[in-house]
Amino acid sequence: MRPEIRLTVLGLLLVSFGLPVWSQDRAPIWSAKGVFSLEKCVPGEIEIRGKNGFPVLKDGKGESVFVAAGSSGKGRVAAFSHGSFVKRGGTLDQKPVADLLENLINWVSRNEQHLIGLHASASDLAPHLQKMGKAAEPILPQDLKQKKPGAYCLFSDDKSLDPDQLEFVLDYIDQGGGVILATTPWAFSNRYPDFDQSPGNRILTRAGLYFSPNRYASNQLPVPVVRPIESFLPSERTWEDGTVPLSTHPSVEAVRALIKNKYVDDVETQQKLIAEMLQGKSLGGPDIPAYLEALQQLNGSLGGIKPSRRNPVVPGKFPIVDAIIEMETHFNLTLPAGMMYSVPAADDFPGKVAPFAKEIRKKLTLNCNFKGWAPQRNAGGWNAKEIRPTGVYASPGKTVTLIVPEELAAKGYEIIIGSYGGGLQNRKSWHRYPRLQVTKPIRDVETRISNAFGGLVGIRIPRNASDGDREIYLSGGIAAPLYQHGVTSLADWETQRKTSLAPWAELASDRIIITVPSDHIHDLEKPDELMELWNQIIEKSAELAMLDRNYYRAERIVFDRQTAAGSLHSGYPVCGHIGEHSLLAVNPDKLKNDGFWGFFHEYGHNHQHSLWALPNTVETTCNLWSVYLYEELIGKPRTQTHGAISPLTRLQTRKKYFSTGADFEKDWSMWTALDTYLLIQEEFGWEPYQQVFAEYHNLPEDQWPKTQPEKNDQWVIRLSKACGMNLAPYWKIWNLPMSDHVHRELNDLPAWHCPAVAQWK
Repeated sequence: MRPEIRLTVLGLLLVSFGLPVWSQDRAPIWSAKGVFSLEKCVPGEIEIRGKNGFPVLKDGKGESVFVAAGSSGKGRVAAFSHGSFVKRGGTLDQKPVADLLENLINWVSRNEQHLIGLHASASDLAPHLQKMGKAAEPILPQDLKQKKPGAYCLFSDDKSLDPDQLEFVLDYIDQGGGVILATTPWAFSNRYPDFDQSPGNRILTRAGLYFSPNRYASNQLPVPVVRPIESFLPSERTWEDGTVPLSTHPSVEAVRALIKNKYVDDVETQQKLIAEMLQGKSLGGPDIPAYLEALQQLNGSLGGIKPSRRNPVVPGKFPIVDAIIEMETHFNLTLPAGMMYSVPAADDFPGKVAPFAKEIRKKLTLNCNFKGWAPQRNAGGWNAKEIRPTGVYASPGKTVTLIVPEELAAKGYEIIIGSYGGGLQNRKSWHRYPRLQVTKPIRDVETRISNAFGGLVGIRIPRNASDGDREIYLSGGIAAPLYQHGVTSLADWETQRKTSLAPWAELASDRIIITVPSDHIHDLEKPDELMELWNQIIEKSAELAMLDRNYYRAERIVFDRQTAAGSLHSGYPVCGHIGEHSLLAVNPDKLKNDGFWGFFHEYGHNHQHSLWALPNTVETTCNLWSVYLYEELIGKPRTQTHGAISPLTRLQTRKKYFSTGADFEKDWSMWTALDTYLLIQEEFGWEPYQQVFAEYHNLPEDQWPKTQPEKNDQWVIRLSKACGMNLAPYWKIWNLPMSDHVHRELNDLPAWHCPAVAQWK
C-alpha cells in the first residue's frame, strides 16, 4: 500500500478568533484538493525557526514539516524538502501536488502575471507551468535583476549554485522576488561542515525556515493539510470568562455522539463517526477548545485509557480507543503550550507527580558545544543533536518556561519534554501511548512548552554549535534527581534521592548519561562508583575502535516501558526495557561481576562502520565488542558469555554451514559470520582489527569503497596486511565474494590456512 497524503480545503479562518490579518493572504495556499502518493520519496524536514515562516504540509506522523513558506523582507520563499517535487517523474506528476505548487507560485509572486523563471536545475517544471497557463523560461541567476520574473524556481544541492550565483538569488529576494526552492537536505548534509552555509539554507534562513541536515519526514501515513495552528489559536483552552466556546463543527459533534453512545451497535455508523472525529486534526479557532473538552470526556467515559504490559492496547481491536490515542497524541505534539490536558495514562506512565510537589525556578549553565560521534557509524546517530540534562521534570500538562541568551535563539537549539522519542507505530501492541516526547525549537529568548504526559526536560544542542557555556533559566517544573559525576557531592546526592518527588532521574558523566525511574536510585549510595564503571565501558568500547572518547559526546542510555524495537536497541539514545535491564544498569557490583551481553551488543552497533561492513553482518560484528568487553573489562572468557559462542555450538554452526553447501548469500550471517571473525582474532589477537578500524576511520573520502564488492575487497586486503598473512584463501573457503584483484594484491604474503576450516577447503 503506497503512502498517501490528503489535501483538504482550508475553509474560512475568522480574524475575530485570533487569526492575524496576513493569514487571509496565505489561505489560498491550502485550496488544493485530492490525494497524492509519496511512493519511495523520503522528504527531509524543514524547521520553522522565525516568525516569518509557517508550515504548509506535515508528514503522516503530524510531526515533521516537509513543505513550508515564509517572507523574507520584501520577498517570499516556498520550500519543498525533496527534489521530486520539481523533477520529472516525481510527485509533481500528480495533480494535487501540481495544484499546491501553483498555489505557492501564486503566493510568492503575489498573483502577478509575470514570467516564471527557471534555474537550470528546475528545467523539468517547464511543461507543468505551461499546463498552468504560465509563461516560463530558463533564466540565469545573474539575469534575474534584468528579467524580473514573478517567481524563480530552482533545485538546490551542493553543485547547482556557486557562491556568486547565490548572491544574485539573494539580491533578487531582497528586491521583492519570490522563490520556489526544493532540495533533499539529508542527501547533501555530509557535504557541508556547517549546514547553515548550504545554498538552500542561505536562502531559507531569511524567511524563518531551515533545512534540517539529519532528520527525515515520514512517508508512511496519510495526513490532512496542515495549517499553521499556532498562528491563530487562542493561547488557552478557555475564554476570559472561564467558559469553553461552543462549537457545531462536525468533528466536535462526532466526538459528542460517541460519548453518548460509545458502543454503537451499527458498525457503519460508528466508523463514520470515528472518521469524522479524526478530521479534527485540521480544526482551528474556537473549535479546538471545544474538541479538546469533548475528547477528554470521551476518554473518561471509557474509564481512562491506560495501556500497560498486562493490559496493552492492541491497535485495531477497539477503533474508538485507537482514535482517542491518535487525536490526543496529535494535539500533544502540535498545540501551543498549556492547551493540551493531562491524559489519564500519564499517572501510570511515565509516572504520577504528587500534587504538592513545588515548582522551581532553576538557573543552570548549559554546555553549548556540539561534539557528535564518529562519522559513518551504522547505528550511532552520529549526526544527532546532543541532549543535555537539566534536573527538571515537567508535570503532565503543565507549562515549563525556558529563558536563554539572545544569541542562542533561532539557531537550531530545542527544548524537549520526555527522554525517549521512540514510537510504537510498528508494534503489534502498546504498553504505553505510542509517542511521549514533545520537542519545541528555541526561536526566541523565551520558549514555553508542555507535555500531556510530563517528563524530564532536556535541551538539544544543534550540530556544529560552538557557543560555549551559557546560563539559562527554567521555571514551571519540579526538581528531578540529577547526579553529575565529578560535580555533584555525595551529600547533595543523598538529599536528592531521598526528597525528590519526580518519577524519573538521571546520572551523567562526560562519557554517558543514564535515565532511569527514580525508584531505581533510592538505594544508590555510591553513584560515583557506578559512573566510573560506565565510563570504563564506554572507554573500552572506543579502545577496540581506536577512537579517543575525549573528542566525542557523552552516550545516552534510556529505559522505557516499551522500546521502539526489540528489548534493547542501539542509537542515540540506546534504549532498554524497565526491569532486569534498568536495574542492572544501576547495580555496579552485578554489572562488574556478570557483565551484560545485550548492553555490550548495542554499544557495538554504535561503533560499526559502514565502510567495512560485509554482507549480512549488522547483527554480527557488533558482537566483537561484546566479546572484547567481557574479556578485557569484565575478565570473563568468551566461552562463559553467550551460549551461541561456546566451543561446541561454534563447531556445530560451522559444520552445518559447510555441510549444506556454504551458501554465503543465504547462510553466512549472525553466528556463522561471527565465528569467521573470531577464528581470525584467536590466531592474530585484537591488534589487527584495531589497526584496520583505525585505517577506515582516517580514510580520505576519495578512497572510500563505493560498492559492496569494493568493501569486500578492501576488507580482506587491509586485514591481511594487518595480520601479515594472506587471508584471501581463508575468506574464499567461506565463499566471500572477492575479485581477482585481491589475490594479486596479497600474492607476496604467506597464505594463512586455518586448521578449523581447512577440512572444508
